[in-house]
Order: sequence, then structure tokens, then C-alpha cells
Amino acid sequence: MNSIKKNLVKNITQLGKDLVELCMVSGPSSYIAKSGENDIRIDKNKEFPVFSEINKIVKRINDELQSYTDNKVHILQDFGSIILTSGFRNKPTIDEIKNIPIVFASHADEISYMVKQDLNEIVPLFNAKPIVYLYDGGYFGKLKIFRYKSKILGFRGIGEKRELIEIGEGEINIEVDKRDRDYKFFIENITLYDQKIDVKVSDLVIQNYNDINKDYTLGTIIHAKALDDRVGAISQIYALKEFTKINLETKAIIIGDQKYGQTIESSGRSIRNVFNRYCNSDDIVIITDAFDGRMLKELEKYRSQYLDKALIVPFRSDGKGSGDLGFFSIFRDEIINVCKKNEFDAITTTDYVSRSIDYKIQDMFSHIISIDWSNGPIIDPIDTPDGPRHNICNVDESIQLSQLINVIGTLYFSALYFSNKLIKKKPLLPNQERKKVFISYSWDNEEHKEWVRNIAKELEKETDIKVELDQWDLELGEYLTEFMDKIAASHYTLIIITQGYLEKIKREKGGVKYEKLLLDALKLEGREPRRNVVILKEKELTEEVPPSFKGKAYFDMIDNNRFKENIEDLIRHIKGIKRKRE
Repeated sequence: MNSIKKNLVKNITQLGKDLVELCMVSGPSSYIAKSGENDIRIDKNKEFPVFSEINKIVKRINDELQSYTDNKVHILQDFGSIILTSGFRNKPTIDEIKNIPIVFASHADEISYMVKQDLNEIVPLFNAKPIVYLYDGGYFGKLKIFRYKSKILGFRGIGEKRELIEIGEGEINIEVDKRDRDYKFFIENITLYDQKIDVKVSDLVIQNYNDINKDYTLGTIIHAKALDDRVGAISQIYALKEFTKINLETKAIIIGDQKYGQTIESSGRSIRNVFNRYCNSDDIVIITDAFDGRMLKELEKYRSQYLDKALIVPFRSDGKGSGDLGFFSIFRDEIINVCKKNEFDAITTTDYVSRSIDYKIQDMFSHIISIDWSNGPIIDPIDTPDGPRHNICNVDESIQLSQLINVIGTLYFSALYFSNKLIKKKPLLPNQERKKVFISYSWDNEEHKEWVRNIAKELEKETDIKVELDQWDLELGEYLTEFMDKIAASHYTLIIITQGYLEKIKREKGGVKYEKLLLDALKLEGREPRRNVVILKEKELTEEVPPSFKGKAYFDMIDNNRFKENIEDLIRHIKGIKRKRE
């Protein structure tokens, strides 16, 4: 079994728990993450529930990644959305994120209502009304009044104590006037958690759905209120975990703005802002969202079944635009076969799907594709105590965990396919050794420290080079001598000669002197690093290089105008690549 598939199957319980826990936290539309560092809606030390839950999952994943790599999955929030990256050791800058050519997209908010002035009537926060239909024989049957449990949330507190809290719970009652197809929504049978905190106008109402299957196997069916699209968020987080293992830089944007307006601009202001800030127009956008199983008429042979395959669609959303069919054909002809060879199943469909994200950004990107999952069984309804009923998007949803695994695998191999074509930095191949490089230098001043850091960053862009730099790797409380003992385990030591470095050797001062003594001792013991590379930064020091350093590989990096060329020469030297003759 493919190692990624094997790990996902082995850890199916944790995967299922992560999905369920994310579904159980409150994610009202526009309230899954902060708008930025100075979000005035909530105290700076407080977080929205969805962000807190995803951050908790990311922290656990990073703990697991420590045995594979020094890189991490990084998380930040902006414009009410969550931005995740893979393949970076340090938190990337906005420019670094923007330069990643592959972006995943999903949403993690859910159907939300606002309490009106009379405190009993509520109104949906966006135009698409979440009506529950009961079905007879797979077609629309008679409409009924339908009640379901709800949770009430509100902003409370003043100044630094301001936060989004749970106020109480009740029942949402949908009343239907069949004559003019008018719908009214009410919150009834309210129970307050604290009698001192009452319901107020503009409080938020969402479904309260805590009765979720917690028995996790490949065949487990998870039912929840907000699988659309917490499935997308979880699948992309797990894909980023695997990308980080191979040092592949990707990004994911989990949005929290599902309001539908009359135009693209009015319905997706926050979405378009976050994509503008963190993406380029030629990025490849891979969206994960849900199909209602009842709509998948092309998949007749899977009728009444829960699909276990990932769905790849060319984004054909009636009245909302369409995707690039040439781009879709790459998935149809190549990527599906790559996935199959690695034991992940995916199929294509061109059935209608109502999109949440795509049409809001369709004019921003050339290449958009959807790798989706199916909500509920295909075509036929499920049996309930009230009679046959389909799962309904955003209200009552279900997925088989085996399909979630196939979605993760399809995301992974799709990004890997395009990374080989678009990204200069190639992922680390299986069993490929990373060359460890230790940098020995003195902290002369901030400008010099930044110069050294720039060298390290350029080297780290190469997947098969790992740099040990105290500015990055020396943890609080770690002995400096323990860190410098990593010299012994390094393949290369870069010795950066400056006046300050030489003075510390002469004065037997600080870490520089210890490193020099360690290098000499390792040489006597026959445990010298495989290569020592002397880098000269200051011209007047040419004759002052200590005798023990002479005879080593020597790089002149005095001229900063040739920094890029010198780095390329250094990388070739470390990799053992000879310069081609002109």
C-alpha cells in the first residue's frame, strides 16, 4: 500500500475525530477568523471558534512532523479567512506566500441566521435560503414545517473582554406558505445558558448538531450540520501535512464569507480581497466543496450508494460561469491515472453543481478546478423515521470516511503533478539524503546577521539542503554548546570570515572560539565534517585566515553585486555539481 494511503488508513480514527470536532464548533458566516491583527469586533487575545479548532489541529500536526522535517504547517488569519502554508521552516511573508503557484480553497462557515428586532423571528444572512425538503420517491414531495435544534451566539463584553460567546439554544422553525413560496424562520423554545445574558437583536443562530457518529472506520458515515465544507478544510490541512514532509511549498485559503449577493463583487468582497493579497492571477486554484448526491445523475451505476471516490469537475455552475476544459482534461487524462497508481480513486463528472467559491473568483484566475465529495447517497434518498429524505447541503450532510481519504490523496498527487512543472524547488525524493550545512560566523552586527541569514535562506530553497543556523534553530533554554555540537553531524560547515570572527578566535571568546576548537578536535579524531568551506566577506582579511582553515574550499563573497552568482556556485559545490564549461 502507498505510504501516504497507509498512514491515512492507520490514523483513520484521528482523521475522523478532527473532522467531527471541526463540525461541532460554531462557524457563523463571516465569523471563522479575524479580519486582521486589529479586528475591532473581538479582543486581540480571543479567537473565533473555527480558527481555534484548526489551529489546535495544526499544532498537533506540527508536533508529528518533527520526526520528518524542520519545516512546519504555518497558519495565519486575514480578511476573515484562514491561510495555511506548507514547506516553510519560518513563518512566510505575504510575498513568499503570494509566490507559491498552487492554492487550495475551501470554506468553513455555515448556514447562519440573524435575530430580528422582535427577538423571535430570524432571517438568513444570505440570499440562498436553507430550506429543508422532505422527499417521496426521490422527487420533491409535500413541504412540511420542519424544526431542528439550534445554537444562539452573540458578541458580548466591552473593550478587551469582547468575545463571541454561546448564549443559549432553541429550535429553528421554518414556516412555508405554499401559495407564494414564502418562507419565514423563527427561533423557539429558547433555553439560556446564563439567565443574566439574554438574546439581543443581531445575535447569530446556527444549527446545534452534536449527535455525530464517533465510530471511525473506512466505512463509517459521518452525519453533521456543516460538513460543507469542513470536509474541504480537513482534507486540505492533511494534504499540507504530507507536502511539508517533502518540503513542498503550497498554500490553502479557508474562507468564511459565504454571503450571496446579486453580483460577484457584492457576494465575495472578503473572498476577493484575500485571494488578491495572497495569490497571483496565474496560480492554479484547486477548490474542495460538496455535491448533493441527488444531483449526480451521471453516476447511475452508484445509485443508492455512498461514493468512496473523489470527484473531479470542470466547474460547470449554471448561470455562474464555467472552467477551462483544457485544464480539466489534464486531470481526466493524467492525474486520475497517477492517483490510481498510488491507490487513490477519483472519477470525473460534468453534472451540475452549485458553487460557493468558484464564481466569485472566476474572473481572477485562469485555472480553476474542483476536487469534491458527494453529500449523501447517489441519486436516491435515505430512509428516515419521517420517510425518504435526501441530505441537503448546509443542513443535513453526510460522507463516508473512505471518500475523505481519496479526496486527500487526489489533492496531494494533483499538487505534486503541477509542482514538477511549475516549481523550481523539487520535492525531496524517497530515501534522498538532505545535505546538512552548519554556518559558523560571529554576530558582528544586525546587518551582518541579516547577510548570513540571506545565505541560509537561499540554500534552504534547495530541497536537499538543510541549514543549521542559530538564528533559526537555537531554542530558548538550549545550551549553545549542544547546538554547536551539530557541527559533528553536518556534511558541510560554512566558515564566514570577518574581522569580528577572527578577533573572537584570537581572544578565545564566545561560540566562535568553541566552534574553532571543535573543528580542530574533530579533525584529530577523524570525525571532521565531510567538507569545510571558507567564505571570505572582507577583502583585507585574505592573509589573516587561520592556518587550520587554509587548504579548504574557498569562496570569495566580498562583492555583494555578485551575491546571486556566488550562491549558485556555493550550491553547486555542496551538491558536487561541476560548472559547465562555456
